[in-house]
Amino acid sequence: MAKKVPVENPKVDPNEVLARYRALVPQETYTCILTELYQPLPQGIRTNQLQATSSKAVDGWQAKYGWALHPVPFCASGWQVTSAATPPSQTLEHLMGAYYIQDASSMLPPELFDYDSQEPELILDLAASPGGKTTHLVDKSGDRGLVIANDASRSRIQALRLALERWGAINVAVTCQPGELFGTWYPGLFDKVLIDAPCSMEGLRTAESHPMRPVTGRERENLASRQVRLLSSALRAVRTGGQVLYSTCTLAPEEDEAVLLTIKQRFGSAVEIVEPRLAMDAPALQLMETREYPEISRALRIWPHLYNTAGFFAALIRKESDLNMEPGNRPPHRSWERQGWTRLNSHAVRELSNAFNDQFGFDLETVIARQRLIFWKRDERIQAIPEFFFERFMDFPVAACGLELGSLIAGFLHPSHEWTSRFAGQFTSGRMVLPGDQLALWLRGSDVRLPVPVELHPGRVVCLFTEEGQFAGRGKILTGRIKNLLPRRLVA
Repeated sequence: MAKKVPVENPKVDPNEVLARYRALVPQETYTCILTELYQPLPQGIRTNQLQATSSKAVDGWQAKYGWALHPVPFCASGWQVTSAATPPSQTLEHLMGAYYIQDASSMLPPELFDYDSQEPELILDLAASPGGKTTHLVDKSGDRGLVIANDASRSRIQALRLALERWGAINVAVTCQPGELFGTWYPGLFDKVLIDAPCSMEGLRTAESHPMRPVTGRERENLASRQVRLLSSALRAVRTGGQVLYSTCTLAPEEDEAVLLTIKQRFGSAVEIVEPRLAMDAPALQLMETREYPEISRALRIWPHLYNTAGFFAALIRKESDLNMEPGNRPPHRSWERQGWTRLNSHAVRELSNAFNDQFGFDLETVIARQRLIFWKRDERIQAIPEFFFERFMDFPVAACGLELGSLIAGFLHPSHEWTSRFAGQFTSGRMVLPGDQLALWLRGSDVRLPVPVELHPGRVVCLFTEEGQFAGRGKILTGRIKNLLPRRLVA
């Protein structure tokens, strides 16, 4: 069979794309945008708050990797990397989930929600892959309650799962269902819904993940139609008084303001576009068609020159009253017990907690109480599951739920890489230092020879840290060496 040759999108001149916006903005704004289009787009990084990554750590990265950083004004954990001797994608910290690489504009949507610091919330991310905004939602909610991360494309689910695992997110469930159906399956259930809608990606700044390409009027029409369906589903799924965040990485009015206009015409005063609490001078366009609904201008239209980002659009919507929709179909059903999982009883959980405390000085019981976790086991694998999930979605089909804790074999605890990466900073024992001259060897997946403290016996799993204190993975003590337990996907 002949080898398939990949088809490249034809190159597009950003100036030609921008021309369609000339009549929509003042000449001064148009000139500023035009100047920005041909400037390189800086990478953005957002630090992992589950690992309690501090500004001091960020300062250390700047010195260590030769980075010049600029804070993202609307995201306290976000930075733009304006120059770098070592690319952000090639560091140990990135490998271990200390930060996520994304354009700064994509950090905006989760920052616009009003979060309840007292009560755990139920949040739905309706089109979640590859997972950047989902990990951000987990951070902002404190990894409490539950975030349902859904994507309709099965080919995109693996990337979403890996992003959440690397982040160390526990109170999450990954699903692969049509987003248009959640509003009929679960009307009025969620506290918050994010719909970062599939779009034409006409952000006016070319990047590897968002290449500029030609977009036809027919494609915009089809995209807008789907965006309306997804946003309608989100509004049905959220409770009265709850919030929906609609966003796109396009500046095409047909997919932004026009979608909000359709929603207002459909639902009227039952939904309101609200002023975001962040002070940002980036109002939506006042199109002739939208002037009947001046609140549409409360949405945010991020032109590239405003924050040195790709173009972006976001609108925060509050559901004021019930949408009077007819009950929908029942959601799909799949039993956990039939898949071979059994729930750990209280005695087994205590045994697990004692093993963590004995081997790593880690207080598992506090984590269980704070995040309301239960544990299920299949073969030797133990999974931490948010109790919220079983209260509301126990039999709903999932691609992943919670976070693998590890396994307990012959009295020895073998914590998973993902769990250890999340909590290693809290481990007070079972730690070893990996000398700098062996780090490269270790990251290639090789075993290393290190002097082992007498209290660490063969067969035990230990956490390895660099001399600067960065977690570098797990190892198993064998006679004369430390066996490398890095997941194969992380090995250079």
